[in-house]
Amino acid sequence: GYRALPLSDPSCQALVEFIRAAATAAAASGQGPMASYTPQAHALLLENLACRGSSRDTAAAALEGLVELLGCTADWIRGRQDMQQQAAQLQERYSSSRMPWLMHWLSHHHLPVRLATARLIALAASAAATEADQALQQQLLGMFPELEGAAATTGSSKLEEQEGSMLAVGLLAARAASCSQPALPADHLQQVVAALLQQLRHHTVTGTGRGSSGPAAGGSTSRLTLAGAAALALGYIGLTGKIDIPGLIAPDQRQPNNSSSDTTGAAADGKNSSSTSSKNSSVLSLLFELAGGKDSRAALRAVTAVGYIAAGSGSSDVHLAAAKGIVSLSSVKGVLEELLMALGEAAAATAGDVSGFDPQLLLWSNLDSIADCVDSVLGPESDAATGSEQPAKQQQQQPGGGVDMEVDAAATCPGVAGRGDVQQYLLQQLTGTMAVSSKEEVRCAGCLLLVYLVQLCRGSALLAEQLPQLQATFTGLLGDSNELTQDLAARGVSLVYTRGGAALQQQLLGQLLGLLQGGQAAAGPGSSAAGAAGVKVSADTKLFEEGQLGNTPGGAGLTTYRELCSLANELGQPDLIYRFMDLARASSALSAKRGAAVGVARIARLAATATGAEEGGLASLLGPERLSALLPKLYRLTHDPSPKVSESMSAIWSALLDDPRAALDTHFNPIVKSLLVDVGARLWRVRQAACAALTDLLSGRRWSQLEPHMEQLWVMGLRAVDDVKESVRAAAGSLVRALRGISLRIMDLQQTPPADVAGCCRIVLPLLAGSIGLGSSVDVVRGVSADVICTGLKTAGSAQVLPVLPAVVPVLLEALSGMEDARLNYVEQHASAIGIDAERLAAARLAAARASSLTEALDAASRALTADAFGELAPGLAALIRRGVGLSTKAGTARLIRSLATRLGQDLKPAAPALLKALLAAVTSESSMQVKRAYAGAAATLMVRCVGDKRKDKFVTDAVASYGAVAISISPWHRGDAAPAAAAMSVDESSGSAEEASRQSGGLLLRELLKDSNDTFNKYASQILPVAFLACHDESSSVSGVWSMVWSEGSPSEPAALRMFAPELAGMIAGCMASSSWDRKKAAAKVRERHRQAGVLVAGQAAAMVLTAALHALWVCWHIGRPLWWQLVAHSTSLLVQLIDTFWTLTSGSVWLVCPRPCWLLLMLRVSSCPHTALPWLSCC
Repeated sequence: GYRALPLSDPSCQALVEFIRAAATAAAASGQGPMASYTPQAHALLLENLACRGSSRDTAAAALEGLVELLGCTADWIRGRQDMQQQAAQLQERYSSSRMPWLMHWLSHHHLPVRLATARLIALAASAAATEADQALQQQLLGMFPELEGAAATTGSSKLEEQEGSMLAVGLLAARAASCSQPALPADHLQQVVAALLQQLRHHTVTGTGRGSSGPAAGGSTSRLTLAGAAALALGYIGLTGKIDIPGLIAPDQRQPNNSSSDTTGAAADGKNSSSTSSKNSSVLSLLFELAGGKDSRAALRAVTAVGYIAAGSGSSDVHLAAAKGIVSLSSVKGVLEELLMALGEAAAATAGDVSGFDPQLLLWSNLDSIADCVDSVLGPESDAATGSEQPAKQQQQQPGGGVDMEVDAAATCPGVAGRGDVQQYLLQQLTGTMAVSSKEEVRCAGCLLLVYLVQLCRGSALLAEQLPQLQATFTGLLGDSNELTQDLAARGVSLVYTRGGAALQQQLLGQLLGLLQGGQAAAGPGSSAAGAAGVKVSADTKLFEEGQLGNTPGGAGLTTYRELCSLANELGQPDLIYRFMDLARASSALSAKRGAAVGVARIARLAATATGAEEGGLASLLGPERLSALLPKLYRLTHDPSPKVSESMSAIWSALLDDPRAALDTHFNPIVKSLLVDVGARLWRVRQAACAALTDLLSGRRWSQLEPHMEQLWVMGLRAVDDVKESVRAAAGSLVRALRGISLRIMDLQQTPPADVAGCCRIVLPLLAGSIGLGSSVDVVRGVSADVICTGLKTAGSAQVLPVLPAVVPVLLEALSGMEDARLNYVEQHASAIGIDAERLAAARLAAARASSLTEALDAASRALTADAFGELAPGLAALIRRGVGLSTKAGTARLIRSLATRLGQDLKPAAPALLKALLAAVTSESSMQVKRAYAGAAATLMVRCVGDKRKDKFVTDAVASYGAVAISISPWHRGDAAPAAAAMSVDESSGSAEEASRQSGGLLLRELLKDSNDTFNKYASQILPVAFLACHDESSSVSGVWSMVWSEGSPSEPAALRMFAPELAGMIAGCMASSSWDRKKAAAKVRERHRQAGVLVAGQAAAMVLTAALHALWVCWHIGRPLWWQLVAHSTSLLVQLIDTFWTLTSGSVWLVCPRPCWLLLMLRVSSCPHTALPWLSCC
């Protein structure tokens, strides 16, 4: 009845596992409380767990534990005679009293429960009497579904019970045939085989929809399930090799000499037998037909049955037919991986020489596959995964090939002799036709089957001879586009490495390393085999993955060779197909690297286990020279953009090196050199991986390691920032940011020794200041370069940056304008048109430049510069003054010169004259008032602090002379000298914008001189102020404004200054009156008017000279044009009235002899202005 378990189902399952493990440990040691544990006690526990209240998993665990007990396959029972006797007693008890209980579980809904029950029934029946076994056989056969014509009736049995009965009767027959004294006679065994064949044939035909059009047709899942159960039961029977299964192959397949070139196989026979009756189909054809159906469980059972039957059969015809069917079925598209693995085991079972395969262990344990059975006997994954070395006596020298391989002396599987033809056929198909097939699924299937052959058939001498060919095949498949094929090929490579001798191992390792380093695999023995040839390209060959190249404009894919050729023709560029093939080749090379990485990782684990991790593992096999050549490429591949490639390479890296950081330190230089070359490689993924690898590699490095490579690191990093590929630009951006952090850390005097700081500054700062940095057209490059230079100049010490300042400072000055937005220049040029004050805009631009980090860096450089360094810098500054471009650059240059002159003073005396000359010329030629003022200020500072007295005198003289004022020397006046004197005062001058700029420049220089040094200005005040007063009345507002500031700021008070400099002003007035410039004449008249308004009288010789010049000017204007004359009179009336009154008594009327006609007009003017004072004039006239 129903009984609840005392523990939860997971606890019960854990209890079973714990007791099994404890009993196994106690049996191995012979000690502990579990040493006396008996099979009866364990069986009682398991029986109580297998109750109606237990879950399906608990019931399955309990029944499977009973299978191990009754079959004597448990680890703690196997090999112990006393335990086996107790297990035999359990079999008798179960056969006599527990059979109904077992029959109850045979119809359970959980498949593992039914399979374990079927095994228990067969094991229990082996201890029963013959009559009881026959009755049990009939009972089980009676549970089969009834077959009536083309249809079948299930009767009262449900599907699970029917399936369980088929499995049980097959195992019952297999158990009976395996015993030394069969419990069932031969005719009863044949009855079982016939019944199973009938069920297989019927349910396969009706389940696949062949041969029936009734309601049972159409691929019923239940019928395929029953067909799969019948197939597996036949496989159990065939595995023993003791019971003949009639009709395994068709009569036409029984040939004395089967040609290995026949590739149709049994599967083709089964696939094309739809036109024949089911009774003429062979058993293998039915099995392969079932394996090609849609029901995955039935297909898996059919393939397993083929392997079991081939393993137990002694007929070479059966072996060859099974091998052909396996090859044909594996080439079908859409085969599931699980089914492919079953095909691989079936191929190995067909080929024979499977080491460690015990059919009895497979039948009477809970193992489900041949590989599990081999692992149970020889250990997990055998020696292929552990890498354990085999004793020398287990290895034999093979003739011809010279390759060592482990060859088992005997095989435990029945019927293994004489299978050389089958093995030869399989090798020819797998390493030849399938390995180079144009279909990737065929290559994948062939690789998987070949891996199973090498892994399981270790007793085959033929495989040992063909190891070089197998190596070539696996190596060629490493570059397959299918990832599963790559993984399988890598596993095959490790298997070949394990089986081969030292010579083959070194050759294989060299091939893999060649693939990793981007070359072709080295040729070796067997490389000319078909397995090493290139893949055949057909119209439907898949060259790219879905979506890798996008789609055509019509939405079609671009994956196969046919589609690529179609696109090239549509575009009218047939040669485009060669570009596609080149891309496919590059993709294949990348895949080969990934596959080789997996293979090397497996070999590394094998080597590490074989030699001991402390001895270096694979590194010890490679040697120092090969390791040094491998590490640069391998390190780059660990950062490959493809996650799968990078993960594979990282696995190799970890397996290859015990201490990766120490290896990087040791091989730092070759790795960096290789990566720098890869940054400029043709393939974008190589460039991206190299940038990422360098970013990781440079972290935390010292200057001694970086110094040989720092320049090239910056060059290649900044070049990659402007890459055409976005992902490469992103990786290069990370690299440049890493270089920035490293460079600034090293150039920080608080963190790094001074010598290292100086070395880094010597390399990095000039480099970034050159065309590759600040001179680049890429905004990101310029920004990073400016940031590093500015921060480095501020954090490094003055002594460390001093040697590079002559080269860096001019570039920084040019960058002041270069880093500005180019649109500002456009706005400045069109300021008047858009209503913006140009001067205010320029001032704002200069203010922004002064607040920038570049200006801060220039200030730091200014503080670090010495007189000797300035001597080297001066030519560059002079060149910037003469040919510099940009408002900020020019103003910044002037500001730097002014700062240096203020700080260094007379130390700059050797270089000052050249700079002063350039500045004076620039003040006149420059168009921007802001720049003019900056240059004038720099020139004034240089003049005050850095030059001698002679230079100062010349500076003031040239500045005063720039206005163009002509002073007439005053000498005693004599009668008759007026005409020559007046003639001598005629001066011709040029006019225009250049002359105006010259007049303005002098005022700017003198005003900046006044601002910089009042004492120096006062020393030359007598030369400056008269000209300044005259220039205040210039017709040009820009000129008069500048000179007005000189006059107002330089003179103590206007009346006092006018009285003090009256003689000088008189000479200036006379000179201007004698000038050919009309503006000068008016300015002179305005100056004299200011004299009169200020109460300053001109007397004596000065008055005579001024009057003579004025009258001469009137005479000239009279001849030029009377309108001009009247204008001059209007501006000179007050001057002439005063001067004539003063001058009358000195000349006694002789002045009328000089200018008679304009004097009469002037007399009229004098009379009209003041009649009562004009009487002396009238009496004379």
